[in-house]
Amino acid sequence: MSDTGFEKQDRNPSEDRMRVREAASRICEWYAASRRVLPWREDPTPYHTWIAEIMLQQTRIEAVIPYYQRFLESLPDIPSLAAVSEDRLLKLWEGLGYYSRARNLKKAAMLLTENYGGELPASAEELRKLPGIGDYTAGSIASISFGLPEPAVDGNVLRVLSRLLACPDDIAKTAVRRRAAELLREAYPTGREAGVLTEGIMELGETVCLPNAVPRCGSCPLRTVCLAHLAGEELSYPVKSAAGKRRVEEKTVFLLRCGDRFARAGSAPADWRLGPPGGIALFLRRGQAYLYARGMADDRLSRRVYRGRGRISVVQRRGDRKPLFPADGISVL
Repeated sequence: MSDTGFEKQDRNPSEDRMRVREAASRICEWYAASRRVLPWREDPTPYHTWIAEIMLQQTRIEAVIPYYQRFLESLPDIPSLAAVSEDRLLKLWEGLGYYSRARNLKKAAMLLTENYGGELPASAEELRKLPGIGDYTAGSIASISFGLPEPAVDGNVLRVLSRLLACPDDIAKTAVRRRAAELLREAYPTGREAGVLTEGIMELGETVCLPNAVPRCGSCPLRTVCLAHLAGEELSYPVKSAAGKRRVEEKTVFLLRCGDRFARAGSAPADWRLGPPGGIALFLRRGQAYLYARGMADDRLSRRVYRGRGRISVVQRRGDRKPLFPADGISVL
């Protein structure tokens, strides 16, 4: 097994390292001349980079731009993010989806305000300790905003590296991704050029070295050193095992209601009997029982609301698989 970060037995480690270093230099030159103008690139402070990278997860660049600009107008720094109400935060995020990203931003901002003086730490290791920040986001912030030699490895980067080296290793494997990051780290510059390389290799993967399409090799700065291109095998890389079949789960959310009024968890009147967090709230009045499952809602789940009359004898904690209550006497609202 080679020590370069990819597993092919007959690789030459020194050649791989030299090829990656040459590619890094070419990518930086290409990016300086070809980069797209994006708002977070014009003032890449740690806070700006952080917000942009979180918004860009699972979301197209074109869709993110207006949200990013509106978010920074309302919450220009970490203290304002830490202090914002959840309602206001989610309103600013409304339409981007995956709302746990916004909640993790606030959690992290509160920790930063409490423990780091309201600033992001200039360390990838420390950044990874914050809610919602993994290896990729930590590498982006560290390199783009702090000039540290920390790669940010995502699918775009793995695709560029796999084609560059004609590497047959399965990029779905965590170990392969980790070793690819190690190989790339050896070629990383420091200072401003670290951010240029991070942005450049992302840009190359997004605009030239395309997935699920014919790559635009004619305009690629790596076309004379890319082993996949030289062999005419660009579409054979990267190698990625098929994802497992997605599991679909049905969950029910119960609504706590009094007349025409509806309630959220945490805002119940004194005469409501509330279950534990993650359980259900129970409200009895005039022979009707209303239930509210607290903590069971998911942004991507369709919600089915039920109303029960009479005695409800079974109270279920989240994660249990027993029926919550007898089927008779329950009607869809």
